[in-house]
This record gives sequence, structure tokens and C-alpha cells, in this order.
Amino acid sequence: MGSRTKNVRRGPAWVTVALSALVPAVLTLLIAPYVGMVWESLAPAPTYINLGGAIYLKNQDTAEFISADLWFLFIGLLVGIVSGALAYWRYRKALPAMIGLTAAAFLAAMIARHVGVEFSPPPIAQAAPGTADGASVHAQIALQSHSLLLSWPVGVLLAYVCLIAGLERPSEPSVEALPAADEIGAGEGREMSEELPLATQQSELGS
Repeated sequence: MGSRTKNVRRGPAWVTVALSALVPAVLTLLIAPYVGMVWESLAPAPTYINLGGAIYLKNQDTAEFISADLWFLFIGLLVGIVSGALAYWRYRKALPAMIGLTAAAFLAAMIARHVGVEFSPPPIAQAAPGTADGASVHAQIALQSHSLLLSWPVGVLLAYVCLIAGLERPSEPSVEALPAADEIGAGEGREMSEELPLATQQSELGS
């Protein structure tokens, strides 16, 4: 009977730990496609122009490509910080919630990149045919630096670290103990001062 009682008591604890890891992870994966749509709507698509039957990049600088990467970095960090702060508010500094959310954030970043690329214009090889001479056409956006996929999980960890450092401060020693020590010292001083007349009287009697 005792072992059964222990198993029953441990059950809800394991369920709570599992839910603290699964719920943030599932919610993160659910919002990943919408994050990809937001990235596609904000990131400028590269523009090409048809000059005499040849397709050239309209803007020879790489500002449009860099802008797509910067937008993905900014959105990933922002969503990661917000989701990490919400998870901390709900589960505090539970390690399963942080691990589950961080792992799901990396998968969500890959999903967001895939959705953003799919919702953008087709690749230049498909968009260029049929373009009139002198006309411009938009091509597919792309994430040039794959390391930016870490922006979302880094945002989660950054939120956790900042909140733990700012809110979970170590408890300071109580100041109430100091007056007690003073009172003890004062009491000892009074006792010693009270013993002094007795010693004086004994010395007078002995003389």
C-alpha cells in the first residue's frame, strides 16, 4: 500500500514537468508559420531587370539580401525574448520549460524560414521567363546566413538569463539580528558593571 501511495503522489509531479516542457514547445511550433509570413512581408524581395534578354540584379548592392537577414534576426530575437519571458512568468525558472522552449525555438526558426521562402515570389529562374525587355521582376527571398536560425533560441535564453538575474536575487542577511547582538553586548556590559561593586565591597571587608 505504501508503494502505491508513493507512485500516486509522483504521478502529478511528472505530469507537471512534462507539461511545462511540452506546452511552450507546442505553442512555439504553432506560431512558427505566422512568424515566417511576417518575415516574408517585411523582408524586401530582390529585384531583377530584363536588359536585352539577359536578367540582371537591378540594385547591384546587396542591401536587399542583407535586409532579409537582418529582418529575420530582429524578428527571431523579438519573438524569442517575448516567448521566453512568458514561459518564465508561467513556469518560473523550471529547467524543462527552458529546454523544451529552446529546442522548439530552433525548429520553429527553420519552419518560419521555409514558410517565408514559400510565400515569397518564385525563384528568378521561374520568374524571369516572359518578362518584357526593360521590365523588372521580384524574386524569392532567402536567408543568406544560416546561423541566424539561432536568433530565436538565443532570444529565449537571453530572456531567461536576464529575468533570473534581475528577479531571482539571493536573499540578503536579515538586519534584525544586529540589534539582538547589540542587546546581548549591552547586557553583558551591565552584568560586568553590576559585579564591580561586589568586588569592591569584598576588598574593603578583607582589608
